Amino acid sequence: IYSSNVYKTLIYFDIATNLLTGPLPWINNDTNWGHVLLDYIMNDNYFTNTLPDDYQSVNALLYFVIQNNYISGTVPKTFLNNDNITYMIDFASNLLSGPLPSFIGNKTSLSQLLLFENQFTGSISRVLSQLRRLVVFDVSYNQLTGTLPPLLLQELPLLEEFFVESNQLIGPLSNALNITRSIKLVNVDVSDNQFTGIIPSEIFLNAPNLQSFAASKNCLEGYIPTEICSVRGLASLSLDGVTTSNNCKSLIFGHIPYFNGFIATHYLKGTIPTCLYEMPTLLLLHISGNSFTGTIPSGLILSDSLNDLSLSHNSLTGSIPIEIQERSWSNLDLSYNKLSGTLISNFSSIPRFGQLSLQVNRLSGTIPSSFKATSVDVTMLNGNMFSCGWNKRELPQNDPDFATYSCGSNMINN
Repeated sequence: IYSSNVYKTLIYFDIATNLLTGPLPWINNDTNWGHVLLDYIMNDNYFTNTLPDDYQSVNALLYFVIQNNYISGTVPKTFLNNDNITYMIDFASNLLSGPLPSFIGNKTSLSQLLLFENQFTGSISRVLSQLRRLVVFDVSYNQLTGTLPPLLLQELPLLEEFFVESNQLIGPLSNALNITRSIKLVNVDVSDNQFTGIIPSEIFLNAPNLQSFAASKNCLEGYIPTEICSVRGLASLSLDGVTTSNNCKSLIFGHIPYFNGFIATHYLKGTIPTCLYEMPTLLLLHISGNSFTGTIPSGLILSDSLNDLSLSHNSLTGSIPIEIQERSWSNLDLSYNKLSGTLISNFSSIPRFGQLSLQVNRLSGTIPSSFKATSVDVTMLNGNMFSCGWNKRELPQNDPDFATYSCGSNMINN
């Protein structure tokens, strides 16, 4: 079919979301394609093989999309080099390896560059800053190393989405995120790397339209900056285990199998800023695994929007404030702390398919009846001292420790 004259004038070639196999239908010198093609859309099939060396350039491409196939090998140096792709290059969710494509530096009109979920190695080149019209950059879930280019976000004035999570990037996080002004920036995820230094306050002061920020599982230290609270439109903040990347763990038992204890070599200091609970548009607040101390303040003013709260694996003390117990949560995780006291009888019910985790604290007394519903994911018995009768009917039967739990009493608080 490639020899058909219709391909000389073909503008849109979209065969996405089928069950097609074999090599991709490439544009090369033998296929007699024309130079007016705008869209090359091949995503969500079962195409295999590698990217060709004899790819023929097409001057007017807007979209080049091969996401979610099984394309392997490296990206040839000449591939897409001469194409004036003005909107999207999408190689995501394939098996591509080697360094990031060399064409990145000359696609100055490109709006979206999606390379996530491959096996790319090497570093993120300084030439990325030449893509002045770039809106979305996603290289997450690869094997990239090295540091981010200094002031990278500052040099991409139209950037809205910046995703580099789940790589092996190193260096001070503030080098790349130290911006003076970024009106467009909306979503940032730098989680699961080996970044060091502090959580930079500049990104919260100078990106007024930021909606989500994630920096979990790195080697950060210092404090949680209160400047986060100045971002009035922030909907999601994920800072779980910001000191727990494998690169900043000192293993207690070395590499002995099944002995995974470690000492973190980087630490966050201080307490959880109270203003985080009050942010008007925040839906999700995850700051577990950071060894925070102090209490969850009573009289807490919770944002009406907040419905997913995770403070687990810290060293929080005191009781669970009434304001938290009366709120209906899609997810509430306060496990692995040192919280004490009892739960109120009208503890708000957890929605169907919601999650409640309170295990390994110092809680006692009677468990609220609302937790007995079998449709709710409740984990609260292990490590607490709740009272119950001989038949345990007061306990949530779907708790994984229901069968082996030994009833305690509220005498633990006296």
